[in-house]
Amino acid sequence: MNFTVPITTFFIGQIPQIIQPSYMNLIDISFLLIPLSTIFIIIKSVFSLQTANFKTLMLTIISIELMVIIGILHSMQVRSEVMRTENPYSKAIKDYNNRVRNFYMNEENWIKLPSHYMNATRPSDNPKLLFELKPNWTQVYDGSVVKLNETTISINSDGFRDREFNMTKPSGVFRIVSLGDSITFGMGVEANETYSKYLESILNANLTNNITYEVLNFGVIGYNTMQEVEQFRTKGILYDPDLVILSFCGNDIENNTRMQEIGASLSYKTYTGNESVDMLLNWGRVAEIYHEENKYKPFEEMFNPFVAEPLEELHNITKTLNITVVTMGTEDLGIDFESRVKEIAYRYDNFYYLDYTNLVRTVPREIVHVAYPYDYHYSAYMNKLIAEELFNFLVNNNLV
Repeated sequence: MNFTVPITTFFIGQIPQIIQPSYMNLIDISFLLIPLSTIFIIIKSVFSLQTANFKTLMLTIISIELMVIIGILHSMQVRSEVMRTENPYSKAIKDYNNRVRNFYMNEENWIKLPSHYMNATRPSDNPKLLFELKPNWTQVYDGSVVKLNETTISINSDGFRDREFNMTKPSGVFRIVSLGDSITFGMGVEANETYSKYLESILNANLTNNITYEVLNFGVIGYNTMQEVEQFRTKGILYDPDLVILSFCGNDIENNTRMQEIGASLSYKTYTGNESVDMLLNWGRVAEIYHEENKYKPFEEMFNPFVAEPLEELHNITKTLNITVVTMGTEDLGIDFESRVKEIAYRYDNFYYLDYTNLVRTVPREIVHVAYPYDYHYSAYMNKLIAEELFNFLVNNNLV
């Protein structure tokens, strides 16, 4: 039975469906060239042969080669379909923005708009940081999306949300620098209700070793891991810390430079005619557009420049200075993010990873967050639980 023609016909019919050049790389092409070049040689040989048996043999070999090509192309198609799977964080941003938009399209909900938005940042001269907290800044804050209880935001003279500290570490002091974004900063809670300050209180209340513990809150609203490490390199390191706590959040993979570009080029869109509502919804469009651009981008392409590479830099800095680093993540990291940061933490001998996500998932969302489901920053209650987890982790691992 001659099966050469059906297989060849099937192969030709699959080419338009299977080949997607945008997902082909040099390795794929090189593997394709091997069977293709063999086919061309065989075809040339076939037409020079006179014996029918040899022609049949050659055509059979061609069929096998074609099957190999189909297998390669199929694997390329499978990979391209994986790459076309929307990453979960982008989907979560879209769902969140739709929820907020639907909420404020109802005029009855306008009374829940905040009155005192955050205005505590300014542009930075450091191109990696992009922006920074305003030194000596004080304001009242009552939410970014929905109205919260009023809190006071006070930034010290060196540009972080804490009391004043001498850069020179006093004798008998164990100093911890706490790095992170708005969760570490403590949006929606008072300064003494952040997990950094709760940890400071717990350490000094429970460890009777004639050591004073200082935990400096270097959290900055909107920072990704790259910016947090840069802030440590340029500022945090000057305070001579013994230990660094670095908190991850799902948006650490975001390119804030690109986010700023989108914000600057965005045309204002009118949703309701209410200036405050429309301004809020336009803010949400920036993140939505960014994630629409990147929803199919491979995870590693986002993770490596903004998380993995900065962590390597942090390791190199802290290893040289004999500083321990404790990393930890919020519950929204996702499987890819969480597994990668754990792998990195376990790779570096001065890194540790605290996984408190199960703790967060056992507490009702309404208690975990300051205003679920519209503001996911941690409540004072949740920050205290995290501080207790941190305390136990540090003690159990002999890090304090």
